Amino acid sequence: MNWGFENEAAVKGPYAQRANRQRLQMLVNSTGYNLVLGTDESPSQANGFSDSTGLEFRTARIWSVFPYDAVSIMIRSMEMFHIVVTPTCGLHFHFSGVTLTDDQFNRISEALLKTHYWHTRKKWITDRSGETKYAPLRKICDGHYEARVFNASNKFHGIYQPWLFLKKLIVNETGAR
Repeated sequence: MNWGFENEAAVKGPYAQRANRQRLQMLVNSTGYNLVLGTDESPSQANGFSDSTGLEFRTARIWSVFPYDAVSIMIRSMEMFHIVVTPTCGLHFHFSGVTLTDDQFNRISEALLKTHYWHTRKKWITDRSGETKYAPLRKICDGHYEARVFNASNKFHGIYQPWLFLKKLIVNETGAR
């Protein structure tokens, strides 16, 4: 299987100034570790963060082996630039290289709905009417899916453990490696 991730975060105060964001962008993009920096509006939706700048660390290319170096660079960059994870920040994993049947898709979705990951995330993905804005698993196109069930993290294990959990869930359901 091939993977990618998106980890949302927020920066505020002097570190949110354009020059510092550009320095961070240059640092992250110049590492050669399959990591790019984008923007995201969801971090600024958390209480006390309306004046922050939402960021999103993404893998630039899909990977088949967990990108330890890229995640380590991301975590160190977050520390250096005082980047925080707000309650509205999400961690999303993309995966491809396996085509799920409808039954497999539904079983994986149902399993994700039962996890502590979903229960801690659910209050941030529900709109004012109580409707859920998105499901824990979605099909992007044939053979490409996105799991949107995890909270973002500024800790290595907060990225690795959810990925490992999701990988095991998919492997157990499909037999894919």
